[in-house]
Amino acid sequence: MRYLIGLFLILMIVMPVAAQGDAETVRLSGAYTIEVPSGWFDGRPAGAGYYWKTDASTIRIRTYSPIAQQHWDAVGIDNLLEYLVVDAYEARSVDDDQIETLQFGEYEGIAYTYEEVNEGRQYMRAIYMYPMVNDFIAVGSVIPNESHDLNDGDVVDMKAALETITLQDTFIFYEETQLDIPEGWQITDDSNTGFALTSFRKEGVAFDLWLWPGYGAVAGFERPADLLAYMYDSNWGTIESFSPSRIETIRVAGFDGALYRFAAQQTVNDQGMYDQGVLAFALLGNHSAFTVHVMTDSPDEPIDAIYEVLDTMQPGNRLVCPLFADPGIRIREEPSTTSALVRETEDETLIAVRQTTGSDGFTWFDVGEGWIRSDVIFYENNTCENIPVRR
Repeated sequence: MRYLIGLFLILMIVMPVAAQGDAETVRLSGAYTIEVPSGWFDGRPAGAGYYWKTDASTIRIRTYSPIAQQHWDAVGIDNLLEYLVVDAYEARSVDDDQIETLQFGEYEGIAYTYEEVNEGRQYMRAIYMYPMVNDFIAVGSVIPNESHDLNDGDVVDMKAALETITLQDTFIFYEETQLDIPEGWQITDDSNTGFALTSFRKEGVAFDLWLWPGYGAVAGFERPADLLAYMYDSNWGTIESFSPSRIETIRVAGFDGALYRFAAQQTVNDQGMYDQGVLAFALLGNHSAFTVHVMTDSPDEPIDAIYEVLDTMQPGNRLVCPLFADPGIRIREEPSTTSALVRETEDETLIAVRQTTGSDGFTWFDVGEGWIRSDVIFYENNTCENIPVRR
């Protein structure tokens, strides 16, 4: 279980949806889309964002949610820039004199270009970022593939692409499960994750929605009530002891679920909300389960309003293969322990897109940026055995 609880601030999931002229529209997490310029190619999901390449550069674009910013103690574009440059990209410091103010459509943001040395190679990196109306921050970066100089065309394309980021009316999880956002509701956070910690709010009622992929085999629970009990004891068990007799059987989006209310405690959390209830339900169509934490601004506010959103849920049929990696697992260019090292993992989740059997007899998974051997990571065989095989 430790693999699942710590995953909610890691993964960005992207799915192609349409083509518009010379640009392709893809999804940045479930809530946003962006138009990718012609000439960007080989995009792939990865633990730290979504990557594209051109002939000259590697390009990364993602949105950082308020919760992600708080998690890294990097709220606001200045603090997030400092975090990305110093902590994530491991440069020495940020030179404030080199920060430029730029306009990205209706938003004002910043640009920062600096020199870095990585594995003995010197190169330039350009970062562009701006805050959006819901406190998400859009960030793009450009890194030369070979030369020291940034490609001017890729820089121009990056700025233009950032201006196309749009909040959508339909939230889509990475297994193609989707739900509509009715009028009056808004996404307050989606954390760039494949397993969602997705938050919605309307008129004093808010809820956090988690996706548990591979429900049963990965999560280890056979019934929604079991998953509900685990979530409650892990997160709110100090409020009051869990009483199984108080579990209510419900139907959510046409599927069986369970609900546990604990409003009587009227415990105010750090967001000034009253804890009201937890529910769990399974979507058998794609072998996943969802848990929901419901909160209200007052102890008398009903929690039934959340069904307005949840009942729009439409499960997809596409299964994915999530790999849960501990820190220090090696990702290699080819499925062999003698192949060049791409990087070592952090405590993160990767998505396998295909598999092969290496010369060592082990199954290897392609995670987009390279290959990882199956015996050093945790995964659910029921979903991973059906992904494509590289011949």
